[in-house]
Amino acid sequence: MLTSAEYDRLWTEIIPIGFQSNLPVSGDNYSAFCDRENMLQDYLDIFRGVNSRGVPSLRPFPSQNNPSPHPFFNQNRTSIKRQESSNGSYRIKYILIGEAPPNNGINYFYDTTAITGQSYLFEIFNAEYGGKGPGFVLTSPLTSALKIDALIDLANRGVLLLDLFPFATDYTLRGITRNNLVINGITSSFWCSNVNPYNLIDRILNLYNTNNKIFVQDLEVQIGFIAPPTISHFIAANINSGLLPIPAGSTIHIGHNLFGVPAIRYSGNNFFYIWTIGTILNGIFPKPANLNLCPIFQCCGFGPAMTIPHRLFISNAMR
Repeated sequence: MLTSAEYDRLWTEIIPIGFQSNLPVSGDNYSAFCDRENMLQDYLDIFRGVNSRGVPSLRPFPSQNNPSPHPFFNQNRTSIKRQESSNGSYRIKYILIGEAPPNNGINYFYDTTAITGQSYLFEIFNAEYGGKGPGFVLTSPLTSALKIDALIDLANRGVLLLDLFPFATDYTLRGITRNNLVINGITSSFWCSNVNPYNLIDRILNLYNTNNKIFVQDLEVQIGFIAPPTISHFIAANINSGLLPIPAGSTIHIGHNLFGVPAIRYSGNNFFYIWTIGTILNGIFPKPANLNLCPIFQCCGFGPAMTIPHRLFISNAMR
């Protein structure tokens, strides 16, 4: 559990060194963080098969507001799964690593009441995982009921999305850039530092150790990066060089894809900035090139904060 004091220390003290005191956006506080974490726990309940609300060992984050109805369980605490898993149980097989939650809760992936925008949901949902596509067509406009069905379908395919940073960030108004997050050791800290209570490796391992029935055996999950490439490429390059770890048993395909992606097809979303098949991941920052192949670990194109993932890139990384 990340306490209020630990949450505040993430940017008011030296965890990590160089973390600017004004990085989190206005209004994004511990209360908002707990709300998001509880929404994530609601989603994890699909894999658990139980309503964990009110169970401190599984639901350590306090409810800051009046609790809403559980989107995946009835009032009598029975599951409302609208479909059965293909193997009779829901297991996490794929982990997508995002960057940070959106500000003000708008477009938040696990908020079943947030139905505007939802570009991430549509792309993640319509991708294939291990060659398995969605169970139904997700159409726009989105409704809360459709979003609930989509999240259940993703759980059926074994998909989990986790953000690297626990708070919304602003990369423009305050002069904060993703390069700061890389150079100052912030990205590495949130990936694996043992002095950072919210580091991603420990979060995954803690989930596995306390809820191991929700993962595939021995944590044999496939991991892909859905954050913008300044963050994703840095992590992948340092994993490739042995400077950053991955959870034992998991896999990340570090390298380049096996098929050509027509560059012009994705130019509207900066997908013409991709990497050549011969590139070795030994740099700190990605170097864009007007070529037609992309890294298989990367689910986004090279672009600004609003660049969204693409289902083809996700399918390639999660093959």
